[in-house]
Amino acid sequence: MNKENSILTELGSELFTALWREYPDNLFLIRVSPACEFYVEAVNPTLQDRFSVPDGALNGRLIDDIHPPEVSKDIKAHYRDCLLAGRAIQYEEVSRSPVAEGEVFETILMPIHDAAGDIRHILGISRAITRLRRAEQALRQSNQDLEARLERRQNEIRQLREQLQRAAIHDGLTGCYRRDLFMEIGARELRRRVSEDEGQTVMVVVMDGVEDMKVQLGVPASDAMVSTAARLFQEFLEPMELLAHEGEGVFLLLLHRPFEQAQHLRDQLLDGLSELQPEWRGRTVALTARTGMVEVDAGGRNSLEELVEQAKTV
Repeated sequence: MNKENSILTELGSELFTALWREYPDNLFLIRVSPACEFYVEAVNPTLQDRFSVPDGALNGRLIDDIHPPEVSKDIKAHYRDCLLAGRAIQYEEVSRSPVAEGEVFETILMPIHDAAGDIRHILGISRAITRLRRAEQALRQSNQDLEARLERRQNEIRQLREQLQRAAIHDGLTGCYRRDLFMEIGARELRRRVSEDEGQTVMVVVMDGVEDMKVQLGVPASDAMVSTAARLFQEFLEPMELLAHEGEGVFLLLLHRPFEQAQHLRDQLLDGLSELQPEWRGRTVALTARTGMVEVDAGGRNSLEELVEQAKTV
């Protein structure tokens, strides 16, 4: 035996006694009978105070006599697990004992072997970690709340970005393309479809009486009628055809169809407008419009700007 081990042997009993008396967590020694019954051999002052009993009052008592049946059953199950393992085990549980109900404990059970190798005692160390677990739960909840707030904020930013993108592309009143985007996208479509020799028509629709409606019924009324007309126009267009609102009820259309088919569409649009007859505060409003159309020539000699201006004068 080296010098260090000798010193530890000499101090062992003294150290253990001091540890047993001063250790702030629960220490307990359990005796295992040959019939595999469990008796309290000793508990340290910390655990004794928890049970509020005099010194030595628990010593020698059967576990079943100390705890309610459902609690005793759980405790003995852990002791048996320790015996079967033959080594230290560790577990965490929420106490159901009346002296610590609802508290969370982390427990280590260590089997003590006798000279013959049998386990006659189990040393237990149990630490209350309720505050730690509650703090962890509060932190997890705080993180979840933070993640939820971040997700909501990201959604708000994404929606705002989409709104800004839409505002940059679409007219806020009607949802149609803005004039500048219509000209830009439409010019590309003109060049592409002219090269493919497909029929195209530029149409301008001017709603009648928008200014008079503003004067007589107010701006909200005229805006409602213009947006109503825009929804109607969009229902009649093919997916790749373009619709823009230039303002004041003036709509620009680039139709991917020959002039004759565009004339049929114009009749449908005008008939649809006349049939709508929306109401504004109990007053029926008649929607009418004027149109102008220009067929895109096969050579593509005119720009979209020029075609739109020609359609306005037809």
